[in-house]
Amino acid sequence: MSSPKILLLDIGNTRIKWGVLFKGEIVETGAVTISEAKSSGFSSLIRSIPKDINKALASNVSSIKISTRLSAAIGASFGCDIEFVNRGLSSYGITTEYSEPRQLGIDRRIAMIGARAEFNGEIAIIDAGTAVTIDFVNKKGVHIGGQILPGLHLMLKELDDSTRNISTSGITEDILQREIDLWAKDTTSAVISGAYNALCGAIIRSVSDLRKMGFKPKVILTGGDARFLMNFLDKSYLYRPNLVLNGLASIAIGGD
Repeated sequence: MSSPKILLLDIGNTRIKWGVLFKGEIVETGAVTISEAKSSGFSSLIRSIPKDINKALASNVSSIKISTRLSAAIGASFGCDIEFVNRGLSSYGITTEYSEPRQLGIDRRIAMIGARAEFNGEIAIIDAGTAVTIDFVNKKGVHIGGQILPGLHLMLKELDDSTRNISTSGITEDILQREIDLWAKDTTSAVISGAYNALCGAIIRSVSDLRKMGFKPKVILTGGDARFLMNFLDKSYLYRPNLVLNGLASIAIGGD
C-alpha cells in the first residue's frame, strides 16, 4: 500500500496555512487569508491543494463556523473528514504549569510539539500572528508559562481607529519590509518603528529574563509577521515559518 498524503491545516485568526505530509516530510505548503477563503466559498483554498489527499488534520483557533464550512468543502473535494486536534501535551513529552491547561491555545500547544520534535533542550517560542505569543519550555519539557500581546497589525489598526491624525491604511507589506530607522522622520515610519520597537522590546526582555535565570533557550520565531521582526532581532534566533504545521506533522506521524 502506498504512503498516504495527509493534509495539514493551521487555521489562524487571519490566514489558513496548509501543508502536505508525505513519507514523514512536509512536501508542499501554501496559505490563503480567511477573508479570501470565505468569500470564495473555500474554492481558492481547495484549488491550491494537491488532489490526491487521503486524510486531513487541523488546528483551529478561528470560529466553529469556519470549521464546519471548511469540513464540508474538504469532504466534498477530497472525500475525507478533517480531524481537529484538541489534545493535551503529555503524549509528546510536554507538561504545562498553566493553572487551567485547557485555556492554553491549541496553536500554542501544537507549536510546542513542533519545536520539541526538533530541539530537545530549552525553547522560547515567539509566534507573531494576529496576536504575539511568547512561550518557554525547559529542558525537561515543562511549559513554565507565556505571554500574549497584540500583534503588529492590531497595533497599527488600534492607532488608526483611536487617533484623529494617524492613518495606517496605506501601510502595505512592502512598506513594512523596508529598513526603518528607530528615530523616524515621518509619521508613517514613526508608527512602524514604534510598533516594531514595542514587539521586539517585549521579546528581547523576555529572552533576557530567561537568560538571567540561567536558561539558555533556543529562540524560535514563527507566524505571519515573524519575517518582519527578524530584521530587528538577534541573528541567533531561528525562523520556522511553519512551526504549527511541523507540530501537526509530528502528531500525524505519531498517530500512524
